[in-house]
Amino acid sequence: PNNINEMKQMITLDWLQIYCNGSKFAPGGDFVVKEEPYQTKLFKKIHKVYLWDEGFCTCTSSPTSNVLPPYAMIVKFSNRQLYSCQFKELAELFMYRCGLEYISITRIDLALDFQNFRNNLHPLNLIKGFVFDRYLKNGRGKFKIHGEQKFTNDFQTFLFSTKTSPVNVCLYNK
Repeated sequence: PNNINEMKQMITLDWLQIYCNGSKFAPGGDFVVKEEPYQTKLFKKIHKVYLWDEGFCTCTSSPTSNVLPPYAMIVKFSNRQLYSCQFKELAELFMYRCGLEYISITRIDLALDFQNFRNNLHPLNLIKGFVFDRYLKNGRGKFKIHGEQKFTNDFQTFLFSTKTSPVNVCLYNK
């Protein structure tokens, strides 16, 4: 930035989950697959995938419902991997070596990390201003605020969303 008061920010991929054809899924190359001894409501098998002894992703397979095809697999990449400079190449290598065929993205979260808004407003002050009707969101909608009550209220998350909306906006006061 040219000016010390300009907003410093970074856009990052914070969550990536994809839908694949997992009918040919098998460990390959340096990727080690360990099946977990539990299941979820939607999938019977949970596979933790490691690359060089570090968690790379979690794969769920064997759907419990007939709504999903038997080959359905959901791959959720670890957050740490998403911040790697080599993530794209490693993800493509993982898909190729382990026999997965990409179908679509099931969830993607983008994050904009910053300390203050452009007008120097701190995120906590935006949340407090909204709670006390100093700020209003355009349009109607539902919101949630999470935090802790200590000696004062410590607001930590501010979420605009509905259960049916494909897009959610969340502000974290970290």
